[in-house]
Amino acid sequence: MQRNLVVGLRRALFGGCVALGASGTAWAQATPEGEQQATNLDTITVTAQSRQQELQDVPIALQVVDQQLLDDVAAENLGDIDAFVPGLVVDAAQPTQPSFRLRGVETSDFGIGTDPAVGIFVDGVYGGRGGGVLLPFVDVERIEVLKGPQGTLFGRNTAAGAISLVTRRPQDETEARLRLRLGNYGKQYVDAMWNVPVSDISAFRVNALFNHSDGWFQDGATGKDLGGENVWATRAAWQLRVGDHTTALVSWDHESLDQNGRVTTGIVPLPAYPQRPPVPVDPDDYLDPRDIPTYSDANNAEWRTFDGVTLIVDHALTWGNLTSTTSWRQYDALNQTEEDGTNRADLYIDSVNTESNETFYQEFKFSGSNARLDWVAGASFFKEDADQTSEVNTNTTAVENIVANHGRGAGELSVPDGTPLLFIHVACSRR
Repeated sequence: MQRNLVVGLRRALFGGCVALGASGTAWAQATPEGEQQATNLDTITVTAQSRQQELQDVPIALQVVDQQLLDDVAAENLGDIDAFVPGLVVDAAQPTQPSFRLRGVETSDFGIGTDPAVGIFVDGVYGGRGGGVLLPFVDVERIEVLKGPQGTLFGRNTAAGAISLVTRRPQDETEARLRLRLGNYGKQYVDAMWNVPVSDISAFRVNALFNHSDGWFQDGATGKDLGGENVWATRAAWQLRVGDHTTALVSWDHESLDQNGRVTTGIVPLPAYPQRPPVPVDPDDYLDPRDIPTYSDANNAEWRTFDGVTLIVDHALTWGNLTSTTSWRQYDALNQTEEDGTNRADLYIDSVNTESNETFYQEFKFSGSNARLDWVAGASFFKEDADQTSEVNTNTTAVENIVANHGRGAGELSVPDGTPLLFIHVACSRR
């Protein structure tokens, strides 16, 4: 709810329309003498078609979110930019179970048995399964959002489009940055960057980020903080020039997320125990979640550890360019969430999702251009080894209530009341 309020305020401030970028366009500006003076805007270079081009030369429905806009709106991940990209909707309430929709097309199932409709790419590397794609922004230079099927240039899992994140490479000059943001509800956001040339042909760049908040929910019975954020991430990159025609970039990304899970607030008025809520509930009886306490008797938890290593080698030839991209990514994640929105044992339901995912990606790309032809060709290989377990947990008393609400008699279960029960258990493996 808080994020929806922020998005609404942003849209009100910007009138639903934000200029995300322009390229090489000449605008007429009136002078005091009444003459027209042409002003050239900065050129924006993108890699939406797997090669460097000016934005105005790309015949694709494309929006670019640059680093300046990310800083202006204090964006922390992809969930903070969808208000500025028409047609893009990102559900980022749970970083380990996000969803992406472009032009109304999405895959809402987060299971490993289905493929996403929107592909996420970082420096040209396919992000794979949804549990490991909503990572914190660490030294992101720009984000390119390509709408419509992108299978020709990006491969499968881009039926709705592709989101390409481009990080900043090591520079030839020494530079450093330290940024601190503080806010209410214990908000602390710190990120730092240090770039240093190692020699005339190489440079090193390292980033670190820490993001924490207590959450703006408190348990109505215990006063314990619910929700919130707790994540730290780092990125290290080293770039080397080999001769006049070859550049190699090695990068390592790490993230550690360990925070409370998604908060659930019940909006159905509850009678005193042991009476059950009436089923079906009259919508006119729904409560305003802003005016009622939130309860949780589940061990809400969400954590993820992520590591990724990428090697990109660019070699310039007389007839074009050859790029080799090699990447390994691995993450483990858990998401346990309260689902009933109460602290009553007779209504208890929670869900638990655990994932382990390892991917390997290799791509060879050839590109070039001349006065008549602008071309790109390549081949890629992607291997995924993934395991997932999804559970819905409850107890016999809650099941008896479910049975009774469906017209069956209570007390028909032969196990003692309150006995924990694994309601549904699904385990999947994909290789």
